Amino acid sequence: MGEIMKRKLTLCSLLVGAALLAATSCGQSKVPGATASAPASDDPREALKKAFTAQLAARSYRARLEYTVGGVGTHNDLEFVAPDRYHVTVVGPATMGQEMIIIGNDKFARISGRPWQKTDMNLAAGTMATTLGDLTDQFHHEDVSQKMTKYDDVQFSGSEILEGQPVVVYQFNLKSKKGPIPGKIWISTADNLPRKIVHEASSQTTNSKMKITTTYYDYNTNFNISPPN
Repeated sequence: MGEIMKRKLTLCSLLVGAALLAATSCGQSKVPGATASAPASDDPREALKKAFTAQLAARSYRARLEYTVGGVGTHNDLEFVAPDRYHVTVVGPATMGQEMIIIGNDKFARISGRPWQKTDMNLAAGTMATTLGDLTDQFHHEDVSQKMTKYDDVQFSGSEILEGQPVVVYQFNLKSKKGPIPGKIWISTADNLPRKIVHEASSQTTNSKMKITTTYYDYNTNFNISPPN
């Protein structure tokens, strides 16, 4: 694999990693035993914990991550099928049409519509293998109670109508090495499923703040993610 392609795949892995991190941080399924209506919880932290717990039960979902880098709008489309299948597409003027498919320990990538390549774990060591391997392992094995230690100041923010659906909104601060990251999550009162999460992040390239908006849809629908031909 040439050096240019390796650098492009490294960039792809970082963007895909960001998509996986944001999109699976709150992608959920219905909590067992939950009622059809989900009013605001008297315990906001418990409401957030239930949302994270429900993520583990999700059979499938789709998500869109929207953000701006260097003033250029970009979005990542993600599909997830349990237990370990992902398809991520990065869309934007400077993204080179990057795609990645992850099925268990197998990872495939392509750029600008070129043929798919199965990534070489030795060549990708420290970049693609580390980034995606650690992230996917984290998503499925991190203890929910331990995850909750990263969230501070969880509060009920209000009730709204989002895309025609009644939702309850919670705000929080996510701990980070650079200080707290403010965020909000919108949860449907009809099925207790999150519909949107918005938070800030620091751009590693421009050292500036950017807003990341992730929307979730097609929970538990039937679709498949297969290895590319």
